[in-house]
Amino acid sequence: MGAMMDALTSPPGTVEEVLTGVAVTAALLTAAPAVPVAAAGLLAKIVAKEMWKAMPAMPALAEEMIKTVPVVTTSISAITAPIASVAVPAIAAVAPVGAAVAPVAALPILGAAAMGGIGGITLYKLAGPVIDKLKRLFSKPPPFPIQAPDAMTQEIVIRQARERLGMDVVKQYNFGVGGQSGSGKSTFINSIRNLADVKACPELVYRENEAAPVGRGAREVTSEIRRYLWPNNEFPFIAIWDLPGGGTTRHPSATYFDDNILYAFDSILLLTTSRFTEVDFRIMEKACEYRTPIILVLTKVDQEIIKEHEDYPEKSLQQAIDDVVSELKDAVQQKLRDDNPKLVDIPIYAISATKFRKELSGQVANDCSSLEMWLLIDYCLQTAYNRRQSTI
Repeated sequence: MGAMMDALTSPPGTVEEVLTGVAVTAALLTAAPAVPVAAAGLLAKIVAKEMWKAMPAMPALAEEMIKTVPVVTTSISAITAPIASVAVPAIAAVAPVGAAVAPVAALPILGAAAMGGIGGITLYKLAGPVIDKLKRLFSKPPPFPIQAPDAMTQEIVIRQARERLGMDVVKQYNFGVGGQSGSGKSTFINSIRNLADVKACPELVYRENEAAPVGRGAREVTSEIRRYLWPNNEFPFIAIWDLPGGGTTRHPSATYFDDNILYAFDSILLLTTSRFTEVDFRIMEKACEYRTPIILVLTKVDQEIIKEHEDYPEKSLQQAIDDVVSELKDAVQQKLRDDNPKLVDIPIYAISATKFRKELSGQVANDCSSLEMWLLIDYCLQTAYNRRQSTI
Protein backbone atom coordinates (compact mmCIF):
# COMPACT_ATOMS: atom_id res chain seq x y z
CA MET A 1 0.00 0.00 0.00
CA GLY A 2 3.00 2.31 0.51
CA ALA A 3 3.67 2.85 -3.20
CA MET A 4 0.00 3.52 -3.79
CA MET A 5 -0.07 6.04 -0.94
CA ASP A 6 2.84 7.92 -2.46
CA ALA A 7 1.19 7.96 -5.87
CA LEU A 8 -2.22 9.08 -4.67
CA THR A 9 -0.98 11.72 -2.27
CA SER A 10 1.73 13.23 -4.45
CA PRO A 11 1.09 16.63 -6.08
CA PRO A 12 -1.34 16.14 -9.00
CA GLY A 13 0.11 16.43 -12.46
CA THR A 14 -1.36 18.64 -15.15
CA VAL A 15 -3.58 17.35 -17.93
CA GLU A 16 -0.67 17.82 -20.32
CA GLU A 17 1.59 15.70 -18.10
CA VAL A 18 -1.00 12.94 -17.95
CA LEU A 19 -1.49 12.89 -21.71
CA THR A 20 2.26 13.02 -22.27
CA GLY A 21 2.85 10.10 -19.91
CA VAL A 22 0.18 8.01 -21.60
CA ALA A 23 1.44 9.05 -25.02
CA VAL A 24 4.89 7.70 -24.18
CA THR A 25 3.27 4.39 -23.31
CA ALA A 26 1.28 4.45 -26.55
CA ALA A 27 4.38 5.17 -28.57
CA LEU A 28 6.15 2.23 -26.96
CA LEU A 29 3.20 -0.03 -27.59
CA THR A 30 3.16 0.95 -31.25
CA ALA A 31 6.21 -1.22 -31.70
CA ALA A 32 4.75 -4.05 -29.62
CA PRO A 33 3.99 -6.33 -32.60
CA ALA A 34 7.67 -6.31 -33.53
CA VAL A 35 9.01 -6.68 -30.02
CA PRO A 36 9.93 -10.20 -28.88
CA VAL A 37 7.31 -11.96 -26.80
CA ALA A 38 9.62 -11.82 -23.79
CA ALA A 39 9.34 -8.02 -23.79
CA ALA A 40 5.53 -8.00 -23.80
CA GLY A 41 5.35 -8.24 -20.02
CA LEU A 42 7.72 -5.28 -19.67
CA LEU A 43 5.56 -3.16 -21.99
CA ALA A 44 2.46 -4.09 -20.00
CA LYS A 45 4.20 -2.97 -16.80
CA ILE A 46 5.10 0.32 -18.45
CA VAL A 47 1.43 0.86 -19.29
CA ALA A 48 0.34 0.16 -15.71
CA LYS A 49 3.10 2.31 -14.26
CA GLU A 50 2.37 5.31 -16.49
CA MET A 51 -1.38 5.11 -15.85
CA TRP A 52 -0.91 4.78 -12.11
CA LYS A 53 1.54 7.70 -12.00
CA ALA A 54 -1.11 9.73 -13.78
CA MET A 55 -3.88 8.74 -11.35
CA PRO A 56 -3.82 11.93 -9.20
CA ALA A 57 -4.60 14.01 -12.27
CA MET A 58 -7.39 11.80 -13.60
CA PRO A 59 -10.30 13.95 -12.34
CA ALA A 60 -8.80 16.99 -14.09
CA LEU A 61 -8.18 14.90 -17.21
CA ALA A 62 -11.78 13.71 -17.25
CA GLU A 63 -13.16 17.23 -16.89
CA GLU A 64 -10.86 18.50 -19.63
CA MET A 65 -11.90 15.69 -21.98
CA ILE A 66 -15.59 16.25 -21.28
CA LYS A 67 -15.25 19.94 -22.11
CA THR A 68 -13.11 19.42 -25.21
CA VAL A 69 -14.18 16.09 -26.67
CA PRO A 70 -14.07 17.33 -30.32
CA VAL A 71 -10.42 18.37 -30.04
CA VAL A 72 -9.11 15.61 -27.80
CA THR A 73 -8.01 13.40 -30.66
CA THR A 74 -6.18 16.26 -32.32
CA SER A 75 -4.47 17.22 -29.04
CA ILE A 76 -3.44 13.65 -28.34
CA SER A 77 -2.11 13.27 -31.85
CA ALA A 78 -0.07 16.45 -31.47
CA ILE A 79 1.51 15.10 -28.29
CA THR A 80 1.94 11.56 -29.52
CA ALA A 81 3.63 12.31 -32.84
CA PRO A 82 6.83 13.97 -31.60
CA ILE A 83 7.16 11.46 -28.74
CA ALA A 84 6.63 8.55 -31.08
CA SER A 85 9.21 9.94 -33.49
CA VAL A 86 11.78 9.54 -30.69
CA ALA A 87 10.49 6.46 -28.88
CA VAL A 88 9.80 4.20 -31.81
CA PRO A 89 13.21 4.50 -33.50
CA ALA A 90 14.80 3.59 -30.17
CA ILE A 91 12.75 0.42 -30.03
CA ALA A 92 13.30 -0.13 -33.74
CA ALA A 93 17.01 -0.57 -33.01
CA VAL A 94 16.22 -3.98 -31.54
CA ALA A 95 12.97 -4.71 -33.34
CA PRO A 96 12.79 -3.05 -36.79
CA VAL A 97 9.48 -1.38 -37.30
CA GLY A 98 8.46 1.59 -39.41
CA ALA A 99 8.56 4.77 -37.35
CA ALA A 100 6.18 6.34 -39.81
CA VAL A 101 3.24 4.29 -38.49
CA ALA A 102 3.78 5.43 -34.92
CA PRO A 103 1.56 8.53 -34.77
CA VAL A 104 -1.40 6.77 -36.37
CA ALA A 105 -1.06 3.36 -34.73
CA ALA A 106 -0.60 4.89 -31.30
CA LEU A 107 -3.91 6.74 -31.34
CA PRO A 108 -6.31 3.82 -30.71
CA ILE A 109 -3.99 2.44 -28.04
CA LEU A 110 -3.72 5.85 -26.42
CA GLY A 111 -7.47 6.34 -26.57
CA ALA A 112 -8.08 3.00 -24.87
CA ALA A 113 -5.43 3.73 -22.25
CA ALA A 114 -6.87 7.17 -21.54
CA MET A 115 -10.39 5.82 -21.20
CA GLY A 116 -9.09 3.07 -18.90
CA GLY A 117 -7.49 5.76 -16.80
CA ILE A 118 -10.71 7.73 -16.64
CA GLY A 119 -12.34 4.53 -15.44
CA GLY A 120 -9.99 4.76 -12.49
CA ILE A 121 -11.35 8.14 -11.41
CA THR A 122 -13.83 6.49 -9.06
CA LEU A 123 -11.00 4.47 -7.54
CA TYR A 124 -8.96 7.63 -7.03
CA LYS A 125 -11.83 9.48 -5.41
CA LEU A 126 -12.47 6.57 -3.01
CA ALA A 127 -8.86 5.74 -2.21
CA GLY A 128 -7.50 9.26 -1.80
CA PRO A 129 -9.44 10.27 1.34
CA VAL A 130 -8.87 6.88 2.98
CA ILE A 131 -5.12 7.00 2.44
CA ASP A 132 -5.05 10.59 3.66
CA LYS A 133 -6.91 9.48 6.80
CA LEU A 134 -4.41 6.70 7.40
CA LYS A 135 -1.54 9.15 7.18
CA ARG A 136 -3.14 11.84 9.34
CA LEU A 137 -4.88 9.86 12.08
CA PHE A 138 -3.16 6.48 12.33
CA SER A 139 0.51 7.44 12.19
CA LYS A 140 0.57 7.60 15.99
CA PRO A 141 -0.90 5.54 18.86
CA PRO A 142 -4.57 5.98 19.89
CA PRO A 143 -5.12 8.91 22.27
CA PHE A 144 -7.02 6.71 24.74
CA PRO A 145 -7.43 2.96 25.45
CA ILE A 146 -10.40 1.03 24.11
CA GLN A 147 -13.75 1.75 25.74
CA ALA A 148 -15.01 -0.81 28.24
CA PRO A 149 -18.48 -2.42 28.23
CA ASP A 150 -20.88 -1.11 30.87
CA ALA A 151 -20.26 -4.04 33.21
CA MET A 152 -16.45 -3.69 33.20
CA THR A 153 -13.76 -1.16 33.96
CA GLN A 154 -11.20 -0.11 31.41
CA GLU A 155 -8.48 -1.65 33.55
CA ILE A 156 -10.16 -5.06 33.39
CA VAL A 157 -10.47 -4.96 29.60
CA ILE A 158 -6.84 -3.89 29.21
CA ARG A 159 -5.61 -6.66 31.51
CA GLN A 160 -7.77 -9.40 29.96
CA ALA A 161 -6.80 -8.46 26.42
CA ARG A 162 -3.11 -8.42 27.31
CA GLU A 163 -3.10 -11.63 29.34
CA ARG A 164 -5.38 -13.78 27.19
CA LEU A 165 -4.65 -12.51 23.68
CA GLY A 166 -1.40 -10.61 23.93
CA MET A 167 -3.36 -7.63 22.61
CA ASP A 168 -2.31 -4.04 23.23
CA VAL A 169 -5.53 -2.00 23.44
CA VAL A 170 -3.65 1.08 24.66
CA LYS A 171 -1.11 1.69 21.88
CA GLN A 172 -2.77 -0.11 18.95
CA TYR A 173 -6.05 -0.08 17.06
CA ASN A 174 -7.30 -3.67 16.82
CA PHE A 175 -9.71 -4.99 14.20
CA GLY A 176 -11.13 -8.51 14.40
CA VAL A 177 -12.02 -10.43 11.23
CA GLY A 178 -14.48 -13.27 11.79
CA GLY A 179 -16.72 -15.54 9.76
CA GLN A 180 -17.25 -19.16 8.91
CA SER A 181 -14.76 -21.23 6.93
CA GLY A 182 -14.93 -20.44 3.24
CA SER A 183 -15.96 -16.82 3.79
CA GLY A 184 -12.57 -15.50 2.68
CA LYS A 185 -11.12 -14.29 6.01
CA SER A 186 -7.49 -15.08 5.22
CA THR A 187 -7.70 -13.65 1.71
CA PHE A 188 -9.23 -10.48 3.14
CA ILE A 189 -6.43 -10.15 5.73
CA ASN A 190 -3.77 -10.75 3.08
CA SER A 191 -5.31 -8.44 0.49
CA ILE A 192 -5.70 -5.50 2.83
CA ARG A 193 -1.97 -5.78 3.54
CA ASN A 194 -1.19 -6.31 -0.17
CA LEU A 195 0.19 -9.82 0.33
CA ALA A 196 -0.35 -12.82 -1.93
CA ASP A 197 -2.25 -15.80 -0.54
CA VAL A 198 -0.30 -18.83 0.62
CA LYS A 199 -1.77 -22.33 0.85
CA ALA A 200 -2.09 -23.80 4.33
CA CYS A 201 0.27 -26.69 4.98
CA PRO A 202 1.84 -28.33 8.08
CA GLU A 203 5.25 -26.84 7.29
CA LEU A 204 3.98 -23.25 7.22
CA VAL A 205 5.26 -21.21 10.17
CA TYR A 206 3.04 -18.42 11.48
CA ARG A 207 4.61 -14.96 11.32
CA GLU A 208 2.48 -11.95 12.11
CA ASN A 209 3.93 -9.75 9.36
CA GLU A 210 3.52 -12.39 6.64
CA ALA A 211 0.55 -13.88 4.79
CA ALA A 212 -2.25 -15.73 6.55
CA PRO A 213 -2.64 -19.32 5.30
CA VAL A 214 -5.60 -19.92 3.00
CA GLY A 215 -7.56 -23.17 3.10
CA ARG A 216 -9.49 -24.85 0.31
CA GLY A 217 -13.28 -24.87 0.23
CA ALA A 218 -14.96 -25.00 3.63
CA ARG A 219 -11.96 -26.36 5.55
CA GLU A 220 -11.26 -24.25 8.65
CA VAL A 221 -7.62 -23.14 8.85
CA THR A 222 -7.69 -20.81 11.88
CA SER A 223 -7.99 -22.68 15.18
CA GLU A 224 -6.91 -19.83 17.46
CA ILE A 225 -6.85 -16.05 17.36
CA ARG A 226 -3.85 -14.71 15.47
CA ARG A 227 -2.59 -11.17 15.09
CA TYR A 228 -1.35 -9.83 11.76
CA LEU A 229 0.64 -6.66 11.18
CA TRP A 230 1.67 -4.81 8.04
CA PRO A 231 4.96 -5.83 6.42
CA ASN A 232 7.90 -3.49 7.01
CA ASN A 233 6.05 -1.97 9.96
CA GLU A 234 4.09 0.20 7.51
CA PHE A 235 1.22 0.85 9.96
CA PRO A 236 2.68 0.00 13.38
CA PHE A 237 -0.40 1.13 15.31
CA ILE A 238 -2.93 -1.06 13.47
CA ALA A 239 -3.38 -4.80 14.04
CA ILE A 240 -5.71 -7.20 12.18
CA TRP A 241 -6.85 -10.29 14.08
CA ASP A 242 -7.94 -13.52 12.42
CA LEU A 243 -10.74 -14.97 14.55
CA PRO A 244 -11.34 -18.76 14.58
CA GLY A 245 -14.63 -20.17 13.37
CA GLY A 246 -17.19 -20.70 16.12
CA GLY A 247 -19.82 -23.28 16.82
CA THR A 248 -17.24 -25.97 17.64
CA THR A 249 -16.37 -27.86 20.82
CA ARG A 250 -13.38 -25.60 21.30
CA HIS A 251 -15.31 -22.43 20.43
CA PRO A 252 -19.00 -22.94 21.38
CA SER A 253 -21.50 -20.42 20.01
CA ALA A 254 -23.03 -19.48 23.37
CA THR A 255 -19.77 -18.19 24.87
CA TYR A 256 -17.76 -17.36 21.75
CA PHE A 257 -17.92 -13.57 22.12
CA ASP A 258 -16.76 -13.48 25.76
CA ASP A 259 -14.29 -16.36 25.43
CA ASN A 260 -12.43 -14.51 22.69
CA ILE A 261 -12.78 -11.09 24.37
CA LEU A 262 -14.32 -9.57 21.26
CA TYR A 263 -15.37 -6.54 23.27
CA ALA A 264 -11.70 -5.49 23.32
CA PHE A 265 -11.67 -4.83 19.56
CA ASP A 266 -12.13 -1.42 17.98
CA SER A 267 -14.35 -3.05 15.36
CA ILE A 268 -15.40 -6.55 14.34
CA LEU A 269 -15.74 -7.37 10.66
CA LEU A 270 -17.99 -10.39 10.18
CA LEU A 271 -17.38 -11.86 6.73
CA THR A 272 -20.03 -13.91 4.96
CA THR A 273 -21.04 -15.12 1.53
CA SER A 274 -24.63 -14.28 2.60
CA ARG A 275 -25.21 -17.41 4.71
CA PHE A 276 -25.40 -17.06 8.49
CA THR A 277 -24.91 -19.54 11.29
CA GLU A 278 -25.94 -19.52 14.91
CA VAL A 279 -22.57 -18.17 16.03
CA ASP A 280 -22.82 -15.30 13.54
CA PHE A 281 -26.10 -14.16 15.06
CA ARG A 282 -24.74 -14.55 18.60
CA ILE A 283 -21.69 -12.44 17.73
CA MET A 284 -23.92 -9.71 16.29
CA GLU A 285 -26.23 -9.73 19.30
CA LYS A 286 -23.37 -9.61 21.80
CA ALA A 287 -21.63 -6.84 19.85
CA CYS A 288 -24.79 -4.74 20.00
CA GLU A 289 -25.19 -5.51 23.72
CA TYR A 290 -21.59 -4.48 24.48
CA ARG A 291 -21.71 -1.56 22.02
CA THR A 292 -18.80 -2.98 20.06
CA PRO A 293 -18.93 -1.76 16.44
CA ILE A 294 -19.63 -4.63 14.07
CA ILE A 295 -19.80 -4.60 10.28
CA LEU A 296 -21.16 -7.27 7.96
CA VAL A 297 -18.93 -7.82 4.96
CA LEU A 298 -20.29 -9.65 1.92
CA THR A 299 -17.31 -11.32 0.23
CA LYS A 300 -16.62 -12.69 -3.26
CA VAL A 301 -19.34 -10.44 -4.69
CA ASP A 302 -17.33 -9.97 -7.90
CA GLN A 303 -18.00 -13.62 -8.73
CA GLU A 304 -21.76 -13.02 -8.49
CA ILE A 305 -21.45 -9.92 -10.67
CA ILE A 306 -19.51 -11.71 -13.39
CA LYS A 307 -22.09 -14.49 -13.42
CA GLU A 308 -24.93 -11.96 -13.58
CA HIS A 309 -23.28 -10.18 -16.50
CA GLU A 310 -22.80 -13.46 -18.36
CA ASP A 311 -26.39 -14.59 -17.72
CA TYR A 312 -27.87 -11.23 -18.74
CA PRO A 313 -25.60 -9.82 -21.47
CA GLU A 314 -28.13 -7.10 -22.24
CA LYS A 315 -27.24 -5.49 -18.91
CA SER A 316 -24.36 -3.08 -18.73
CA LEU A 317 -21.61 -3.97 -16.28
CA GLN A 318 -22.64 -1.14 -13.99
CA GLN A 319 -26.24 -2.30 -14.01
CA ALA A 320 -25.12 -5.84 -13.14
CA ILE A 321 -23.03 -4.45 -10.26
CA ASP A 322 -25.91 -2.33 -8.94
CA ASP A 323 -28.43 -5.17 -9.19
CA VAL A 324 -26.25 -7.81 -7.51
CA VAL A 325 -25.10 -5.57 -4.66
CA SER A 326 -28.65 -4.35 -4.02
CA GLU A 327 -30.15 -7.85 -4.07
CA LEU A 328 -27.49 -9.31 -1.77
CA LYS A 329 -27.84 -6.52 0.77
CA ASP A 330 -31.64 -6.72 0.72
CA ALA A 331 -31.48 -10.48 1.32
CA VAL A 332 -29.09 -10.04 4.27
CA GLN A 333 -31.21 -7.32 5.85
CA GLN A 334 -34.28 -9.52 5.57
CA LYS A 335 -32.46 -12.35 7.36
CA LEU A 336 -31.43 -9.99 10.13
CA ARG A 337 -34.96 -8.63 10.42
CA ASP A 338 -36.39 -12.12 10.67
CA ASP A 339 -33.93 -13.21 13.38
CA ASN A 340 -33.70 -10.04 15.46
CA PRO A 341 -35.04 -6.62 14.37
CA LYS A 342 -32.40 -4.94 16.53
CA LEU A 343 -29.73 -6.12 14.09
CA VAL A 344 -31.04 -4.35 10.99
CA ASP A 345 -28.96 -1.22 11.68
CA ILE A 346 -25.67 -3.11 11.36
CA PRO A 347 -23.81 -1.63 8.34
CA ILE A 348 -23.28 -3.93 5.35
CA TYR A 349 -20.57 -3.67 2.70
CA ALA A 350 -20.12 -5.69 -0.48
CA ILE A 351 -16.52 -6.25 -1.52
CA SER A 352 -14.02 -8.14 -3.61
CA ALA A 353 -10.79 -8.65 -1.65
CA THR A 354 -8.89 -10.03 -4.63
CA LYS A 355 -9.77 -7.01 -6.78
CA PHE A 356 -8.68 -4.75 -3.93
CA ARG A 357 -5.26 -6.41 -3.90
CA LYS A 358 -4.92 -5.67 -7.60
CA GLU A 359 -5.86 -2.04 -7.02
CA LEU A 360 -3.13 -1.74 -4.38
CA SER A 361 -0.72 -2.99 -7.04
CA GLY A 362 -1.85 -0.26 -9.42
CA GLN A 363 -4.19 -2.32 -11.59
CA VAL A 364 -7.66 -1.08 -12.50
CA ALA A 365 -9.98 -4.03 -13.20
CA ASN A 366 -11.88 -4.05 -16.48
CA ASP A 367 -14.79 -6.14 -15.15
CA CYS A 368 -15.57 -4.87 -11.68
CA SER A 369 -13.60 -3.11 -8.96
CA SER A 370 -13.18 -3.94 -5.30
CA LEU A 371 -16.69 -2.50 -4.99
CA GLU A 372 -17.21 -1.05 -1.49
CA MET A 373 -13.84 -2.03 -0.03
CA TRP A 374 -12.53 1.52 0.24
CA LEU A 375 -15.79 2.65 1.84
CA LEU A 376 -15.52 -0.23 4.33
CA ILE A 377 -11.97 0.71 5.31
CA ASP A 378 -12.96 4.35 5.67
CA TYR A 379 -15.89 3.44 7.93
CA CYS A 380 -13.72 1.18 10.12
CA LEU A 381 -10.99 3.77 10.48
CA GLN A 382 -13.35 6.62 11.31
CA THR A 383 -15.35 4.54 13.78
CA ALA A 384 -12.22 3.37 15.58
CA TYR A 385 -10.75 6.85 15.69
CA ASN A 386 -13.97 8.39 17.03
CA ARG A 387 -14.25 5.80 19.81
CA ARG A 388 -10.70 6.46 20.98
CA GLN A 389 -11.24 10.20 21.37
CA SER A 390 -12.53 9.90 24.92
CA THR A 391 -12.46 7.52 27.85
CA ILE A 392 -16.22 7.73 28.33
